[in-house]
Parts: sequence; C-alpha cells; structure tokens
Amino acid sequence: MGGSQGSLFLNNAVPDTLRHLLGGEGLLSAPASAGGLSVDLDFTGSRAGGGVQVLHSTGPRWLADVARGVKDLEWYEAVGFVDAVAAWSVADLAITRAGTSTLAEAAFHGVPLIMVPLPESAENHQYHNAVAVQQAGAGRVVEQKDVPGTLGQAVLECAAAGPRASMREAALGRSQVGAAGRFADLIERHLR
Repeated sequence: MGGSQGSLFLNNAVPDTLRHLLGGEGLLSAPASAGGLSVDLDFTGSRAGGGVQVLHSTGPRWLADVARGVKDLEWYEAVGFVDAVAAWSVADLAITRAGTSTLAEAAFHGVPLIMVPLPESAENHQYHNAVAVQQAGAGRVVEQKDVPGTLGQAVLECAAAGPRASMREAALGRSQVGAAGRFADLIERHLR
C-alpha cells in the first residue's frame, strides 16, 4: 500500500523485489537462506500449493503500468484502490509507507509491516512514525535509499513464521481494545 494516491517509488520497487524473491510461481523454496537466516514461509491465507498472494494497491494513476509489469504473475494482483479494511483483515504482512492512518489500521488488524517512509514527508514524520513501530516490535523500517539492497532481506526476515507472529502480537498491542472510548471519556472529563 502506498496511500490512496499510490507510491510511484513502491510501485517500481516492490514488484521487482518480490519477483526476484518468489519467482514466477510465487514460491520460496522452504527453507531458504537469507544471509544465513533460515526462512520458512508459512502464510495462513496462502494459495493452494503453498504460494503467496500479493495485493498491490497502486493508486489509480499507476495501475496500468504496474499491472502490465506483473501480468505474467498469477499470484500478483495490482489494483488501483483497495477497500483497506478488507485488505488489512486478510493480510499476513504489508509493505507500506508510514503515514499515521496506515500505521493505525495495521495495528488494529495486527498486521506486521515493512515500512518505507516517504523521505519528503513534513519534518520527516513518516520516518519517526516508522521507528516507533519498529521499536515496539511491530515492523521493520527500510529507508527508501536502502530499498535496492535491503527490501528483499526484510521481506524474508519478516515473513518467517516466528518473527511474523511476534510482530503481529506487538502490532495488536499498539491498538488496545476500547482505547478510543477511553480517550473520548478523557476528553469529556477535561471539557467539563
């Protein structure tokens, strides 16, 4: 996900990275070596045959270009816009920017993140948002300048069953049940 307008950078980088990792069949040999790390991908919502399924929200402007680039990958679906609630509710892992709404939605649904903060964001706030998520154990920051050398490694590390489960629990811990109601009560008490 790259926000409602999409992210040209992610649209260009993510398909090539995933094609390199997963090949034409969307499979990663299990276990695979990732810089000495043994990785066994075990996605609960994966396709029959053990492959992954990718839903890439490109933003309407970039859909045709991304779709053309992944048309040979049956496991890779490029769409201009997604129903975010539906997408988050079935996601096992997401590669995203690091805007506040995106991070909150991911936490609510317990989705581990690989965050590529928008370097031009005001006061670099996306980077600081992403670091907070990473420090909580719910995601991994990959700065945009480092994507070519590290995004694939981050996907392998975060997609492994053990780390992904830990990240999911950490994400859920960032979105406590009833927090919105408690916050509204706090505001009401202070307004009285």
